[in-house]
Amino acid sequence: MKLAILFLGRKRPGFSPEWGEKMQNQVLTVLNNEKYDFFVPNTRAIDDATVRMALEECKLANADVLVVLQPTMSDGRLAVVIAQVWKAPLVLWATPENPEGDMISACSLVGTHAFAATLRQFGHPFEVVYGNHDWLEATSQLQRAVRLAALEKSVRNSKVGLIGYHAPGFIDMHPDPFLLNKTFGIQLQHMGIVEFMDTVNSQNHDNIKKDLQEVAKLGIGNKNIDAADLGVNSKYYLALKQIIAAENFDAFALRCWPELPNVIGHWPYLALSRLVSEGVPLACEGDVDGALCALFAKHLGLGSVYLTDWLEHSKNRITIWHGGMAPLDLSHSPMLAKHFNSQKPMVVDANINEGEPITLFRIWNCDNQYHLMSMQGETEKPERKLMGSNGVARIDGRNLLEFFADLCHLGMPHHLAIVRGHQQQSLKALARRFHMKFVE
Repeated sequence: MKLAILFLGRKRPGFSPEWGEKMQNQVLTVLNNEKYDFFVPNTRAIDDATVRMALEECKLANADVLVVLQPTMSDGRLAVVIAQVWKAPLVLWATPENPEGDMISACSLVGTHAFAATLRQFGHPFEVVYGNHDWLEATSQLQRAVRLAALEKSVRNSKVGLIGYHAPGFIDMHPDPFLLNKTFGIQLQHMGIVEFMDTVNSQNHDNIKKDLQEVAKLGIGNKNIDAADLGVNSKYYLALKQIIAAENFDAFALRCWPELPNVIGHWPYLALSRLVSEGVPLACEGDVDGALCALFAKHLGLGSVYLTDWLEHSKNRITIWHGGMAPLDLSHSPMLAKHFNSQKPMVVDANINEGEPITLFRIWNCDNQYHLMSMQGETEKPERKLMGSNGVARIDGRNLLEFFADLCHLGMPHHLAIVRGHQQQSLKALARRFHMKFVE
């Protein structure tokens, strides 16, 4: 992503120009140290005409994200000009005051606050960065803000595939293509399960043989799987990659049962585990909104997503379990195995990594509106061993017995998306950006 850095100056004298220049140089140093690709317009932006000229330079430079700074407080009327000329989301970065002396040196935060309030009234999306004199904090905020500012354009050009339908009885996961498009600009495309199975069965023998060599490099253990079983999952894997490339899917949801294990004789979970570990946003059981969770996680830089059932809970712990398709980088001791229920291959039994900070979240639609739930916690060692992907999330600071009931009344489906780290601030900003109801 290329940043356009717009420093707004002052037409009238006031505050400390020396401090403003120092802050401007500090910002440029931070951007260089973080190796951002950025552009600073030559025009000194101080009024309506020069701001328009500077923004035109930014457009000609093909900047993706505009970052607006007031090292000393600028003219609040320029917020209206920027909103009119720069239609895309932007970042407002406030720099600190001089901590020495009794003079008000900049009023940068006040000016930024005024811009933010005006932009909000215009309905123009923005993010705010302010770390005061903590430049590491400012850098962290900037990284998140830039991702959020760039995310909307990427998402609104996205295409999500539904292969098959939702799994039998999982009506709560049925997608609404019109609400999906209205809220996010995303296009939903459907592919029949028979068409998918035909693609699976048409895979080239030489390609399967090469892929089996790649599977061997993963070093996954083996419980009770025959060598012939591996070939079928390579066919699944290759077919999905072929479809993603041919249809330009940015994410997809697959109806993984009952047809696939019943007709082909194999579950596709090894293939799904490999793909999600490679950064492909996806979901099983036809869960389109689950795939959407993974797509947003990718754009926000949150890493792989473990899509899990909410199997059981106590007051502050949730058993995070699924049939066997956790990302390899979020789990340990993986073993190729047969499905716990049907005893057909191919799943990946694994334990979710313990002692790590995580965020559990879910995007779903209910009452003709999208919701986003988020909560932060830590992973713990499970008290009992379970077949499939098994783990425990400890959630402090809330009563899950009450919260679960609240979520049921909000229509939240039974799948949760789990990512590493405490990411609630990014998800809250995501909900705000797309006017989702945030639940915490």
